[in-house]
Amino acid sequence: SAVARALENVAAVIPMWVWVALGVLSALVLLLGANTFFASARTRRLERQRSKLMEDVGLLQEALLPAVPAQMGELLTTVAYRPASGLAAGGDFYDAFELPDGRVGLLLGDVSGHGREALAKTALVRFTVRAHLEAGMSPREAISIAGRSLDGRLGEDFATVIAGIHDPSAGTLTYASAGHPPPLVLGPSAHPPVTAASAPPVDVGFPTGQRQTVLPMPEGSSVALYSDGLIEARILDEPVGSEHLATWLAGLGPDATAKELIDLVVRLTDGVRDDLAAVVLHAAPGASAPAARVEQLKLDVLDADGPDLDSFLRACGVPRSERRLTGRRVSEQLAITGGVMVEVRAGEHPEVSVAPIGGSDGKPSRERARAR
Repeated sequence: SAVARALENVAAVIPMWVWVALGVLSALVLLLGANTFFASARTRRLERQRSKLMEDVGLLQEALLPAVPAQMGELLTTVAYRPASGLAAGGDFYDAFELPDGRVGLLLGDVSGHGREALAKTALVRFTVRAHLEAGMSPREAISIAGRSLDGRLGEDFATVIAGIHDPSAGTLTYASAGHPPPLVLGPSAHPPVTAASAPPVDVGFPTGQRQTVLPMPEGSSVALYSDGLIEARILDEPVGSEHLATWLAGLGPDATAKELIDLVVRLTDGVRDDLAAVVLHAAPGASAPAARVEQLKLDVLDADGPDLDSFLRACGVPRSERRLTGRRVSEQLAITGGVMVEVRAGEHPEVSVAPIGGSDGKPSRERARAR
């Protein structure tokens, strides 16, 4: 045909090198097509793996940040968490769980690492401390023993944690901290926190669990446990700090929730650089409590680098003469028993008592703390 003859004439005049170039280009097109096919398949496979990974991490994160009922025992309780960015896989954790006799165990902490690597360590810290609380120990004892068992197990990381037990029959919240910010306290029991002689974080090479506070929680009391991300959020390149955070919490009213507090921090600050976690507690209507707060300090003769007794007593408002007398009593008792518990009952005239660890009645300190 005319078309066939035209093609033959065109082919006859095309140089050989053009045919070679056309062949190379055709091969390249086939190669690129194959590469695109395999790249698309690899992308789909990676997306499936990513979805599975996010599901696995999400399940573990849910285990570290459990849902909490609106009321536990005689506490109205709310919790909230907000990751700094991306997948919620930071080192923050919280927990609230029922204990015998209507008591409620509380935890909030932060492992220094972030991402997937921190999740296993976060779970280890949370469940170790919780297990000791469930075994009947006081918060101070739970942190102290957990600190010893976790020593060297967090690698290059460390953990801060605050543990508490609310006892409705006593009307108290007993809490202890290992390097963690003290709780915000609003209402009848509001007071400047005593941070002198604070216990260090878990797994930093030093014993922890030397301090404990027994806080009255009558009707109208609110307490907020929070991670340091809330007070380290910045306004004009300055950290918020605990005083501003307490003011913001008070401004939210008597029914403030943990989510409202976190949302307010995000809205009023210039940027959040860390995960945010909070647990906000309100005493149930009709709750009664003892009048005085009690601050406790454990001293051990073997702990040469332990807490400073005089700074603790001074922070509790104990006069100088009483501090000197207490120091002598502590030294005498340490020489006999090797360990003592110093208690200061807060008030206009603080009352100081010194007892050997275990007490002369033979009862463990956790029972004395629970009875207050």
